[in-house]
Amino acid sequence: MDREQSRFESWRTSFDGPVPADDYDDLRPSYPAAEVHWALGEPAAPLHVLDLGAGTGILGSVLVSLGHRVTAIDPSGSMLAALRRRLPEVDARVGTAEAVPLEDACVDAVVVAQAWHWVDPALAGPEVARVLRPGGWLGLLWNSRDATVPWVAELYEVAGEPVRDRGDVDDAPHVPGPFGAIEARTVDNPHLLASAADVGRLAGTWSWVRTAPDPALVMAHVAEVASRHTDPDGTVRIPQVTEAFRARRH
Repeated sequence: MDREQSRFESWRTSFDGPVPADDYDDLRPSYPAAEVHWALGEPAAPLHVLDLGAGTGILGSVLVSLGHRVTAIDPSGSMLAALRRRLPEVDARVGTAEAVPLEDACVDAVVVAQAWHWVDPALAGPEVARVLRPGGWLGLLWNSRDATVPWVAELYEVAGEPVRDRGDVDDAPHVPGPFGAIEARTVDNPHLLASAADVGRLAGTWSWVRTAPDPALVMAHVAEVASRHTDPDGTVRIPQVTEAFRARRH
């Protein structure tokens, strides 16, 4: 394994073990219901949806609120423990996108939020197609920082993460397998946090910060940047967008 692969693997697995699941659950932004509905193919009736890379259930909560039956898969047992506390009605199982612990053609739709960049598309694409019924949709969602705002670009530069530009939907994710063309759209989804300190805690849930030599120092630098951009009530509004992609299984 070369250095780049090793770094990727450390980021990908950083959410297991002593994961700040409560911080992740409390501080990570959610997803607009309209974008989730669109990513599912705009269904007229409830579906059986696989939430792949489900984490603590942030997206799962939106799916449940829309009336869908949800099965959640994530490689991190500690993240799933938080999901089960949040959504006890959801069937939650340990697994990966490359080896989904479900039978063939058993779900109507698959959604992956903030996680497709952690998978091997050559394996995950066919595996998603295997569990997805023909005609079902694969939806991919990301909350991305609006780096056209100078202080937001500074915040993520301090955190050590290069960011994509706002609405960079031309950089579509790769989805191999029996899927049609990828459709994309982007909407504003600003992230409101109670304080600059909470922005620092949020940074502690980012994989590249968790694996940094001194995560606490990075979190302090992030909080300092945020402290210069608080509203009069002390809250911090981080400009961001939700990028949504979808592809239909043949």
